Amino acid sequence: MGGRKSSALFLALTLCLTFLLTSTWNLALVVLGRGEAEAAGERNVADWYILGLDARDYASRIVPRVPLAERQWVRHHKVLVVWGKAEPQQDRFNWSYFDQEINARLADGTDSIMLLLTAAVPVWARDPSYGDKADKAPPRDLRDWYDFCSRVAERYAPVVDFYEIWNEPGWDRDSSAWYNYGVYHFGGQVETDYLPLLQLAYQAIKEKDPTGIVVCGDLQCINDPDPDRGTELYGLLFDDVNRPGQDVSVKVEAAKPIVAERPMYFRYNSTWDDGHDSLGATAPASDWYFAEGCTRPGFHTYLCLQNPDPTLTAAVDIDYYCGDGSKIEKTVDVGPQSRLTVAVHGDGLGIGVHDDAHGDVSIKVHSGVPIVAERPMYFNYAGMWAGGHDSLGATAPAS
Repeated sequence: MGGRKSSALFLALTLCLTFLLTSTWNLALVVLGRGEAEAAGERNVADWYILGLDARDYASRIVPRVPLAERQWVRHHKVLVVWGKAEPQQDRFNWSYFDQEINARLADGTDSIMLLLTAAVPVWARDPSYGDKADKAPPRDLRDWYDFCSRVAERYAPVVDFYEIWNEPGWDRDSSAWYNYGVYHFGGQVETDYLPLLQLAYQAIKEKDPTGIVVCGDLQCINDPDPDRGTELYGLLFDDVNRPGQDVSVKVEAAKPIVAERPMYFRYNSTWDDGHDSLGATAPASDWYFAEGCTRPGFHTYLCLQNPDPTLTAAVDIDYYCGDGSKIEKTVDVGPQSRLTVAVHGDGLGIGVHDDAHGDVSIKVHSGVPIVAERPMYFNYAGMWAGGHDSLGATAPAS
């Protein structure tokens, strides 16, 4: 490998990188070099566009066919590092192909190199729950992905400037590319499954290459000539409030008896700071009872329903016993191995907000498939005391 990054470009993460995917014979030229940009007074490198070459098998296909003088027109290169090819067996790496590709570009002279860390996922690391798309989905153990990213950065940090994480994850299992053309680049759900891969890759790479720039993969999710369409994932992916897939239930198993509890700290509605804690249930049950609940103004009450069954959908009956003596019945399905949240203070599956005895509520939950139910509650009592608490239900009334 060559020396430290030949002309390192220390760019902000928001840098917009444009790499031109070309055929073997079409070489892309740099639009604006660093010296030209500074001469033009454009020192904000986050606004740069870099036009480079994404060519597969550069050493064996480009080098023998294109004269050196013409190859040297290209100053920025993108190199795929396919996980399954680099680590065909766990902890046994073969870097020979990637060394050859990078060395060929260094020999020609380059201003920057971007590595694209991407699928196919090695067979040994695949998660069978993703079915026939497991080859391009998150691995069974995310620690294996972290280790791969760390090894890549450790080996190539001296000569690489950028690391892109996954090839076009916006083309996921339900994108228009899949429905229209049968093409996918991410076998998971990008809204929920991609961010952990990006975060882990960032951590692993920065540990080995602190000055390397980690770039998010392309999140464009539809095929449309309008560049403003299909871009909503860019905002949604990093929206900590509205991003889907953030509600989670947990099952803990141990070979020997243990005690498990779940502390939780929050800023509810970006306003109410507090925390609460709950012991776990030792088993799912068909019935859960909650004596306390409130949907008066300033109180938000929820039911969290977990169905741990791997195959059966739970048909759940929710009975609300209100302080005015009325009873309201609701039903909802909870899919296998999933969680559902019911807003008791909402008008759908709940009873709505009521500033009277109707808003004082107890709840019974029944399911033919055993489930786990708990009741979080958040409040701003009397407009003065903000907080929250949480409780598992009782599985039966008692004398």
